[in-house]
Amino acid sequence: MGKRIVLDWPLFGVALLLSILGIVYIYSATWVAGDPPGPYFSPIVRKQIIYLVLSLVAFYFFRRINWGLKPDNWLWFYIPVMIPLILVLFVGHGRTATGAQRWISLGVMDFQPSEFAKIGLILILAWLFSGDQLKIRQRY
Repeated sequence: MGKRIVLDWPLFGVALLLSILGIVYIYSATWVAGDPPGPYFSPIVRKQIIYLVLSLVAFYFFRRINWGLKPDNWLWFYIPVMIPLILVLFVGHGRTATGAQRWISLGVMDFQPSEFAKIGLILILAWLFSGDQLKIRQRY
């Protein structure tokens, strides 16, 4: 078993607190006098709570990944990130918004592959720049 990854608890706590505070603000902004007594949540508040829970689950699983893998393995992450971008560009699946086609409709929600491509680009650039530090220093 590898080294245990230490969690930055203050950073995690502040991010969680701000997320919960944002949900409270949305709840107060969407609350209407005359709503039934008790914890009634508008659809947008319920959606935000679901997103918060899903992000905590994703955080748990991504935290368990050994990010110290060999740089060659990052390509296997980058390729699946690029496939939806190509799908939007050539095949024409997706919704058009403000004249540009950037979304893939998944039925219950729309998916914007460029957000995941940003993460893939960061990882592939980190792989490229971590290669030979001596060449980088000599060039610049």
